[in-house]
Amino acid sequence: MKYRFAALRFCDDENLSDRLYWYLCDLPVKAGDKVLAPVGVHDRLQAGTAERVIEAEEKDAPYDMRLIKAAVAPLGARKLVADGVECFELGGCRYDNRHYTRYFVALYAKRAPENMEELVSYGVTYTLDGSAEKMIEMLAQREGCALLTGQAGEEVFRGLTALARQDEGPLRALGADDEMLRRLQEKIR
Repeated sequence: MKYRFAALRFCDDENLSDRLYWYLCDLPVKAGDKVLAPVGVHDRLQAGTAERVIEAEEKDAPYDMRLIKAAVAPLGARKLVADGVECFELGGCRYDNRHYTRYFVALYAKRAPENMEELVSYGVTYTLDGSAEKMIEMLAQREGCALLTGQAGEEVFRGLTALARQDEGPLRALGADDEMLRRLQEKIR
Protein backbone atom coordinates (compact mmCIF):
# COMPACT_ATOMS: atom_id res chain seq x y z
CA MET A 1 0.00 0.00 0.00
CA LYS A 2 1.30 3.45 -0.93
CA TYR A 3 1.26 6.37 1.46
CA ARG A 4 1.60 10.08 0.75
CA PHE A 5 4.32 11.92 2.67
CA ALA A 6 5.05 15.64 2.84
CA ALA A 7 8.30 17.26 3.91
CA LEU A 8 7.23 20.31 5.90
CA ARG A 9 9.18 23.41 6.89
CA PHE A 10 7.88 25.39 9.88
CA CYS A 11 9.02 28.91 8.99
CA ASP A 12 7.17 30.60 11.88
CA ASP A 13 9.23 28.69 14.45
CA GLU A 14 12.88 29.75 14.58
CA ASN A 15 13.72 26.51 16.40
CA LEU A 16 12.43 24.39 13.49
CA SER A 17 12.77 26.54 10.37
CA ASP A 18 16.20 25.24 9.35
CA ARG A 19 15.05 21.63 8.82
CA LEU A 20 12.45 19.61 6.95
CA TYR A 21 10.14 17.29 8.86
CA TRP A 22 8.34 14.35 7.23
CA TYR A 23 4.64 13.80 7.88
CA LEU A 24 2.02 11.39 6.63
CA CYS A 25 -0.30 13.48 4.53
CA ASP A 26 -3.67 12.10 3.38
CA LEU A 27 -4.61 15.63 2.34
CA PRO A 28 -4.57 16.67 -1.31
CA VAL A 29 -1.36 18.69 -0.93
CA LYS A 30 1.37 19.75 -3.35
CA ALA A 31 4.68 21.56 -2.93
CA GLY A 32 4.08 25.11 -1.75
CA ASP A 33 0.81 24.36 0.10
CA LYS A 34 0.50 25.23 3.78
CA VAL A 35 -0.87 22.65 6.20
CA LEU A 36 -1.36 22.36 9.96
CA ALA A 37 0.58 19.59 11.67
CA PRO A 38 1.35 18.56 15.27
CA VAL A 39 4.81 19.51 16.54
CA GLY A 40 6.75 18.51 19.65
CA VAL A 41 5.86 16.33 22.59
CA HIS A 42 2.59 18.20 23.21
CA ASP A 43 1.54 17.97 19.53
CA ARG A 44 0.59 21.63 19.30
CA LEU A 45 -0.50 22.56 15.79
CA GLN A 46 1.78 24.73 13.68
CA ALA A 47 1.63 25.82 10.05
CA GLY A 48 4.18 24.20 7.77
CA THR A 49 4.87 24.63 4.08
CA ALA A 50 5.13 21.45 2.02
CA GLU A 51 8.46 21.52 0.19
CA ARG A 52 8.27 17.98 -1.17
CA VAL A 53 5.45 15.50 -1.55
CA ILE A 54 6.11 11.86 -2.37
CA GLU A 55 4.23 8.59 -2.45
CA ALA A 56 5.97 5.48 -1.19
CA GLU A 57 5.38 2.03 0.23
CA GLU A 58 5.83 1.63 3.99
CA LYS A 59 9.23 0.00 3.52
CA ASP A 60 10.43 3.03 1.52
CA ALA A 61 8.98 5.65 3.87
CA PRO A 62 11.21 8.70 4.41
CA TYR A 63 10.78 8.36 8.18
CA ASP A 64 10.10 5.51 10.62
CA MET A 65 6.36 4.71 10.31
CA ARG A 66 6.12 3.91 14.02
CA LEU A 67 7.11 7.48 14.89
CA ILE A 68 5.77 9.59 12.06
CA LYS A 69 2.95 12.06 12.72
CA ALA A 70 0.19 13.04 10.32
CA ALA A 71 -0.72 16.46 8.95
CA VAL A 72 -4.15 17.50 10.21
CA ALA A 73 -5.69 19.98 7.75
CA PRO A 74 -4.92 22.53 5.07
CA LEU A 75 -4.26 25.95 6.59
CA GLY A 76 -7.48 27.94 6.52
CA ALA A 77 -9.80 24.94 6.06
CA ARG A 78 -12.29 25.79 8.78
CA LYS A 79 -15.64 25.55 7.00
CA LEU A 80 -17.48 22.42 5.89
CA VAL A 81 -20.98 21.81 4.57
CA ALA A 82 -23.01 18.87 5.88
CA ASP A 83 -26.44 18.12 4.43
CA GLY A 84 -26.61 21.71 3.14
CA VAL A 85 -25.77 23.27 6.51
CA GLU A 86 -22.59 25.37 6.89
CA CYS A 87 -20.50 24.30 9.86
CA PHE A 88 -17.42 26.09 11.20
CA GLU A 89 -14.61 24.14 12.86
CA LEU A 90 -12.87 25.65 15.90
CA GLY A 91 -9.56 24.07 14.88
CA GLY A 92 -7.08 26.12 12.92
CA CYS A 93 -7.48 29.45 14.74
CA ARG A 94 -4.09 31.04 15.38
CA TYR A 95 -3.67 31.82 19.08
CA ASP A 96 -0.07 33.00 19.28
CA ASN A 97 2.80 33.69 16.91
CA ARG A 98 3.11 30.06 15.80
CA HIS A 99 0.37 27.80 17.26
CA TYR A 100 -3.18 26.97 16.13
CA THR A 101 -6.18 25.54 17.98
CA ARG A 102 -6.87 21.81 17.78
CA TYR A 103 -9.39 20.20 15.48
CA PHE A 104 -12.18 17.80 16.52
CA VAL A 105 -13.14 19.73 19.68
CA ALA A 106 -16.11 21.82 18.50
CA LEU A 107 -17.98 22.91 15.40
CA TYR A 108 -20.69 25.56 15.16
CA ALA A 109 -23.77 25.62 12.92
CA LYS A 110 -26.92 27.73 13.13
CA ARG A 111 -28.87 24.47 13.26
CA ALA A 112 -28.04 20.79 13.24
CA PRO A 113 -28.35 19.11 9.84
CA GLU A 114 -31.26 16.69 9.55
CA ASN A 115 -28.84 14.03 8.35
CA MET A 116 -25.87 13.96 10.74
CA GLU A 117 -24.04 11.17 8.88
CA GLU A 118 -21.39 13.47 7.34
CA LEU A 119 -20.67 15.16 10.65
CA VAL A 120 -20.47 11.84 12.48
CA SER A 121 -17.98 10.58 9.89
CA TYR A 122 -16.05 13.85 10.34
CA GLY A 123 -15.79 13.15 14.07
CA VAL A 124 -18.75 14.82 15.79
CA THR A 125 -19.81 12.67 18.74
CA TYR A 126 -22.55 14.82 20.28
CA THR A 127 -24.71 17.90 19.64
CA LEU A 128 -25.31 20.72 22.12
CA ASP A 129 -28.22 23.14 22.00
CA GLY A 130 -29.89 25.20 24.71
CA SER A 131 -28.29 27.52 27.24
CA ALA A 132 -24.70 28.71 26.83
CA GLU A 133 -23.92 27.84 30.45
CA LYS A 134 -25.03 24.22 29.96
CA MET A 135 -23.04 23.97 26.70
CA ILE A 136 -19.88 25.19 28.42
CA GLU A 137 -20.37 22.74 31.28
CA MET A 138 -20.87 19.80 28.89
CA LEU A 139 -17.91 20.80 26.69
CA ALA A 140 -15.65 20.97 29.74
CA GLN A 141 -16.78 17.55 30.99
CA ARG A 142 -17.18 15.41 27.86
CA GLU A 143 -14.62 13.97 25.49
CA GLY A 144 -15.10 14.00 21.76
CA CYS A 145 -16.17 16.60 19.25
CA ALA A 146 -19.32 18.67 19.82
CA LEU A 147 -21.60 20.41 17.36
CA LEU A 148 -22.75 23.68 18.95
CA THR A 149 -26.00 25.04 17.53
CA GLY A 150 -28.26 28.06 17.82
CA GLN A 151 -27.56 31.53 19.19
CA ALA A 152 -26.04 30.17 22.40
CA GLY A 153 -23.81 27.86 20.33
CA GLU A 154 -22.51 30.84 18.40
CA GLU A 155 -21.75 32.71 21.65
CA VAL A 156 -19.91 29.71 23.11
CA PHE A 157 -17.99 29.19 19.85
CA ARG A 158 -16.86 32.84 19.89
CA GLY A 159 -15.96 32.45 23.56
CA LEU A 160 -13.79 29.41 22.77
CA THR A 161 -12.02 31.36 20.05
CA ALA A 162 -11.34 34.16 22.55
CA LEU A 163 -10.18 31.65 25.17
CA ALA A 164 -7.61 30.28 22.74
CA ARG A 165 -6.14 33.80 22.68
CA GLN A 166 -6.08 33.98 26.51
CA ASP A 167 -9.27 36.08 26.76
CA GLU A 168 -11.47 34.38 29.36
CA GLY A 169 -13.97 37.25 29.52
CA PRO A 170 -16.60 36.03 27.02
CA LEU A 171 -16.85 32.53 28.54
CA ARG A 172 -16.85 33.91 32.10
CA ALA A 173 -19.73 36.17 31.10
CA LEU A 174 -21.57 33.05 29.91
CA GLY A 175 -21.12 31.29 33.26
CA ALA A 176 -17.77 29.44 33.02
CA ASP A 177 -15.86 28.99 36.28
CA ASP A 178 -12.08 28.57 36.71
CA GLU A 179 -12.15 24.77 36.43
CA MET A 180 -14.26 24.82 33.25
CA LEU A 181 -11.92 27.38 31.69
CA ARG A 182 -8.87 25.29 32.57
CA ARG A 183 -10.39 22.14 31.02
CA LEU A 184 -11.50 23.95 27.89
CA GLN A 185 -8.08 25.58 27.48
CA GLU A 186 -6.44 22.12 27.59
CA LYS A 187 -8.85 20.78 24.96
CA ILE A 188 -8.39 23.56 22.42
CA ARG A 189 -4.62 24.07 22.60
